[in-house]
Amino acid sequence: MRQVDWWTRWHLRSGLILCLIAMVHEVSIARQPTSSAFFSDARLMSDVETYYSFGIHRTSHPGDRRTSEWLAERFRSLGLKTSTQSWPLRQFFLEEASIEDSQGRIHAFPLWLPRATSRDGLRARLTLFNTATPSAGLAGTIAWLQPDGADGRTRQALERRALEAGAAGIVFTSSDTAGAGLLVAQNAERQYVDVERPVPTLTFGAAEAGRLRASVGREVTLRLIGRMDEAATGANVMGRLIRREDSDWIVVSTPASGWFTCGGERGPGIAILLALAEWASARRGNVNYLFVANSGHELDFLGARLLHDAHLAPPPERTRAWLHLGASIATPPWRHVDGVLRPSDQVTTGTLQATAALAPIMRRAFADLPMYTLRTDTQIGEFRDLAQHGYRGVGVVGGSDPWFHVERDDPSAVSAVTLAAVSRDAAAALEEIERQP
Repeated sequence: MRQVDWWTRWHLRSGLILCLIAMVHEVSIARQPTSSAFFSDARLMSDVETYYSFGIHRTSHPGDRRTSEWLAERFRSLGLKTSTQSWPLRQFFLEEASIEDSQGRIHAFPLWLPRATSRDGLRARLTLFNTATPSAGLAGTIAWLQPDGADGRTRQALERRALEAGAAGIVFTSSDTAGAGLLVAQNAERQYVDVERPVPTLTFGAAEAGRLRASVGREVTLRLIGRMDEAATGANVMGRLIRREDSDWIVVSTPASGWFTCGGERGPGIAILLALAEWASARRGNVNYLFVANSGHELDFLGARLLHDAHLAPPPERTRAWLHLGASIATPPWRHVDGVLRPSDQVTTGTLQATAALAPIMRRAFADLPMYTLRTDTQIGEFRDLAQHGYRGVGVVGGSDPWFHVERDDPSAVSAVTLAAVSRDAAAALEEIERQP
């Protein structure tokens, strides 16, 4: 009888232990966060709105500095090991950029790094200049470049010819893809990131071109007024989730700076970065994460280049993947409806980037978003730098933001539904990458 009691007690004890193990396992599974907990429309758009609210995001400007502080605060609140890479730069703080003709001043924007004028401006004869225009007689004039088509290289070639011919100033038109004729800022060329351009150079909206054409052959005044700060600073903000010191890494990055308010251009990438940081911090796993927001993007990717130069990311051999979140993610095209320009209901285009080995993972993760085309033969934006440094990369970029590099770029450019879907799919891709040997 004692033997039966012993076996009975043993089975009861074993059964209790197994039940407790099962209960702990079920609780553990229940506590493992799902993607939907972090990637809701409202949650993501709240971060887009907050980023937008900081104002102009030009490198080293108040909105850019506030963004860095906010991101560092968010990283710290998640328990990430947070740090900042600060770097010096010469930066111009613009007060006015305009072209004045007999009817008044046309709003303009400079090419960086600007060559300023006096407060009185540069007054000279306005001359049209295209590929067929002789260079003779261009000296001392303001050359209005007339490139063939929208090819930036054609404009740059014309600019070089105008400078060689002695032009005192340069202007050219640009326009947003919505067709409103608004000016579109141009990213700095690498040779002019810390050296002023040879002459004052301005772009203005194509909607003003007809008016200005009446002043060709007459004197106009070009004003480019502001302050050059020889000791400005930019910053890259980093948050590290270290699960094990000897573990592999996944890096997630996005640019944090841009010419204007950047609601549709940069806001989605910032929101996804923060959502993925929160998602990863709440999960168990054996892979470490580095989250990075780089400033200096409009200055020929300056912050990203300095991050690589300082070797602040884990080396490629310890990095399973680098996910880069580019510009204008989840932005739909805009259409005229009853004479009013409105965003379409659906996002119709976007690009997934991947180095060859990771392409199948991106294809599977984004199967529900067929408008996002997978490319392994192109390197867009800062993705180029990580690929050139030997990292296996994946990326998301693009949509149809008509206000890309335009002053009015606000959160209305973003589709909240698609932003949430892209975020969940990005998390799915990272989950599969974590499971890779």
